[in-house]
Order: sequence, then C-alpha cells, then structure tokens
Amino acid sequence: MRAALKLFGRQGYDGTSTREIASAAKANIGSIAYHFSGKEGLRAAVADHIVETIQSIADQALGGMTGPDPAALTPEAAREQLRATLQGMVAFIVAKPEAGEIVQFMLRELADPTPTLTGSMAACSSRHTNGFASSGSAPLESRRKARRPD
Repeated sequence: MRAALKLFGRQGYDGTSTREIASAAKANIGSIAYHFSGKEGLRAAVADHIVETIQSIADQALGGMTGPDPAALTPEAAREQLRATLQGMVAFIVAKPEAGEIVQFMLRELADPTPTLTGSMAACSSRHTNGFASSGSAPLESRRKARRPD
C-alpha cells in the first residue's frame, strides 16, 4: 500500500499503472488483484489507511473522549480540543515521512473528488460527529471485508 500511496500521490490514479505499483513494492503484479481485487480496490485501501491514520491522530488528541454533544461544549473546551487535534496533526506531519505522501494523495483526490476518498472521509466524519469519537468504523470495516478474498 505504501508504494501505491506514493505513486498515486505523485502521478495520480490514472497516471499510475499496477505494473509500476508492483515494481515499486517489489511484489508480484497478481498480488494487487488477489489482495485488493484490482487497482480501484487498492486505491480504496489506501484511502481507508489514510482515514484510519487521521482517526488515530484525532482519537489521541481527544484522549478517546466520548461525551457531550460537540454543540454543547463550552468555547474554551472546543478551543482546547481543536488545539490538541491540530498539535497532533502537526506532530504527525513533522515526524512521519508518510505524512507528505498522504498530503499529496489527498490533494490529488480533493482536486478531482472520487467516490473512493469521499466515502472514506464520510465514514470518518460520521464517526466523529454522530458518536463524538465513538469507537469503531462500520463503513470502513464493511468495505474492507467486501474487498478481502475468501
């Protein structure tokens, strides 16, 4: 997935072949079809990985908080949560080499929105707004199970 993240970010989805991904990953080209049901499945797995990474950072920043409706937070509490989340994101971007690749991928996807990232981001958004950092992500989990071969 790391090779796909890098290449999709650098060259775009349409500009990247499965042969290039397999070569960069030093893997058999058939492994993409086997594990991800093809290039689109790999793209969805990369988008899910990005969303899970962002969710993890947000969860750490919020301390796994479940609690009051976000609309009921005091301005001070909301500012503190925002500060903690931004601090976590900045720390990730500075400390992790993968961050640049994630940013490139997301910028390409945001410039030309596709159902792949849109669906993954909707799952992330609903997780943090409907349950205020509730655990689990059913939409991502169900997509992941649908991709896996029996």
